[in-house]
Amino acid sequence: MRTLVSGLSLILTVAAFELFFAVHTIPVATGDALYFYTPALYLQHLDQLINPVLNVQGEHRFIWHGWLYPVLLAHLSPKANLSGLMIAEDLFATVTLILLLLCLLRTRIRHPALVLIFLLGTTTLIFANNGRPEMLVVLLLCVWQLLRTSPWFTAFWIKLIDGIALGTLFVANPYAALVIGAMYSCYQLTRVNSLKAIGNSLSAALLALIASGVLTSIFYPYSYGEWIRGLIQNLTVVVHWKPINESFYRYYIANPQYPLLLIWLTVLFFAIVLFCYQQRRKPVAFLISTPLLLFLFWFTFFRIPERNYYMVVFAPLCMLFLCYEQQNLSVWPKRLFISALIVASLSVSSGLLRRNMKNTLSYIYGASYESASTSIISLYEKHGRRLGVSGHFITVLFGSDPTPQRLRALIKDIPHLTRPEPSHHYYVMGQTSSGKESPPQLKEYDLIIDHFYRGPNKVLGTKIFRTPDAYNYAAWQREASLP
Repeated sequence: MRTLVSGLSLILTVAAFELFFAVHTIPVATGDALYFYTPALYLQHLDQLINPVLNVQGEHRFIWHGWLYPVLLAHLSPKANLSGLMIAEDLFATVTLILLLLCLLRTRIRHPALVLIFLLGTTTLIFANNGRPEMLVVLLLCVWQLLRTSPWFTAFWIKLIDGIALGTLFVANPYAALVIGAMYSCYQLTRVNSLKAIGNSLSAALLALIASGVLTSIFYPYSYGEWIRGLIQNLTVVVHWKPINESFYRYYIANPQYPLLLIWLTVLFFAIVLFCYQQRRKPVAFLISTPLLLFLFWFTFFRIPERNYYMVVFAPLCMLFLCYEQQNLSVWPKRLFISALIVASLSVSSGLLRRNMKNTLSYIYGASYESASTSIISLYEKHGRRLGVSGHFITVLFGSDPTPQRLRALIKDIPHLTRPEPSHHYYVMGQTSSGKESPPQLKEYDLIIDHFYRGPNKVLGTKIFRTPDAYNYAAWQREASLP
């Protein structure tokens, strides 16, 4: 009981801070968050699951990724604006962490301090990835695990649950679902003979296909075939994606959102090695599981370090695996993996403290979403396509009270607003996406508005951020259009 109360206290305390910032539309929706929030907003107002900000293979329709996340955000958001979507997302995160706590309590790791440390690391990973569907994947995994370990279900029902769970994961995040499906097949090889494991895996895959098809036909505005074609097109981009040189250090060691993520990566590798070692007396399981899991580990994390956000899924997964398996280990391996989990969780948890300090300073001293959106929307309404906006700052044009008319106009205008064009007489840049402390000099433009943040960015002498998670911006006017 004490462990449950301690865990809930930690989760609700962090959630309260995140909810406060979400009400004020903090942090700024940049990067991938822009690609998942936008279709949710359009679904709310125009009943269209589209994303004018992103053009994949000439498509604005949301057919290139798992669709469940933006659909849930749109329908569960308390307000039909960007702040409402962030609030819904924080509620998802809170429920996810509570379910993860319940999963941990079903293991033999029940010491309050250990549970709090493990939760702290996972909380950091989840809240540091606003706007991405990996958090929903963790929620579904926790529900799946709680159902599988429930004494109420027979083997038949567990097989049915496995297939439905994999199908739901597929519509949430197809790539994560495929990796988890491969891991599920490896798990089956360890529990039953090879032929039965293949049968269980095939039946789960068939049920997953049926479940994903039923969900898609009911809740998704496009056909299952269109969605699969979009996924395949996007997959070809990912497979041929050339990683950024020397980015491993940036994404796994010096990442300010979750420092020393490499330690979590090491723990995940340890979990894979332990799993494969347990199969050494089962030649088929060992020969299939070992190369497959090591390949997936390399492809997901080492080949493209920018995809470190998948640690949001696999860090809790490997943590639960190690916690459930620790009873089968001797004393020293057990102590080793518990120590590794402690170090991994504590190493990334400093990112949570930094995030909240950055959000607090941004809220106190930075520009609000309402003020920035009001000013820039007036510029857009006055100048139309003669206005250019930096891509990650385009969300201010949605406004605190989005209207269907403006959202329809932006479908055609966003491609012109976000790419450099000679017709742009004015240009607006958000400070967060610029990464600069002062407005840069733009060729053929004169600076006319400078609202870049130059306030406090240190706590106890430590620099917390370079640019705030606020809506500070600068505007330029083309020299030829000056009076």
